[in-house]
Amino acid sequence: MESSASMNLMFTTTLSPIPPNPSAVAEFPIYWGGYYSLYYPYRFYDLASGCFYTGLTADDVGGLRYQLAADNVNFEQSLPDVRIPSPRRKGTWRPGIEKIAFVRQPTDLHHRFRSLRYRYTDFYLKNNVLASEAAERDVRQPDFLFCAADTGENSQDTPLVLRTGTGNWLNLAAANGNTNGEGPGIIRPPIKITFHKLGPCIVTGAQGGPYSYNYGWGSFNDPNQIPVLYPVITSSNSSEFTIRLRFWIQDGSGGSSQATNGTWHLPISIGGQASLQISTNQTDWQTVATATNTGSVTEWYHDGNTNSPTYFRAVPQ
Repeated sequence: MESSASMNLMFTTTLSPIPPNPSAVAEFPIYWGGYYSLYYPYRFYDLASGCFYTGLTADDVGGLRYQLAADNVNFEQSLPDVRIPSPRRKGTWRPGIEKIAFVRQPTDLHHRFRSLRYRYTDFYLKNNVLASEAAERDVRQPDFLFCAADTGENSQDTPLVLRTGTGNWLNLAAANGNTNGEGPGIIRPPIKITFHKLGPCIVTGAQGGPYSYNYGWGSFNDPNQIPVLYPVITSSNSSEFTIRLRFWIQDGSGGSSQATNGTWHLPISIGGQASLQISTNQTDWQTVATATNTGSVTEWYHDGNTNSPTYFRAVPQ
């Protein structure tokens, strides 16, 4: 769903029954923002408005089946916090476990993570014969943590999604006879996946306007059900409004460069507004747009040239 506040119109796209081009759910790339298009600073390829995956594709299922299959045996090391009776089996040949169960990390009344002791049966090969042994692990924080934050502050772009790097991953290619290969290996926790607090984008400057485009995350798995939109505002006590300015200067030859990248954190509650203003002398200010705090991050794109105003501010109303 996309809206254009400057024209006071709402465009609704019907759900498409035609699957996108990639043969696997994980294949489609995400454009990370920037000047690629002032009017569409966030861009998804292949998954357009109204398109969604109804399930895993054949390639997805085939890949998971191969990785988790019991007849796919690889040399693996246990995580350092795993306790097993035989320390020598910290590295051993293990078959796939066929399926994975995800368990929510418990929290206390203050929303702090509580330790979780997980007991399971560890299967391994001993003299080419399948054997098993009891094992346990104390998990003090989530192995995979999904969160929302501002991913664009002090950055040239605003990534839609960020994750922790691969420096903690363990490549066991050599131990599996695949010297200098890219695996198999172990993705060692913790893994943090951060979604940007996606919100309105306001465009001003040489392109005309102001234009306002309302972006946001949503989730749905049935065209007959109402999508859930994020952020879900549960309280009006939030007193911070984040606005980021990106000032682009055209060079006259069709190119452009980002001249200013600044972020304001204003004391404005949910539903409150701020005036976006420009000036050439810091005395005479012109309001070019109004932004409303939706609980997310508002991106202000101003497109100009070398004669454009050089001062910007966001003023609470």
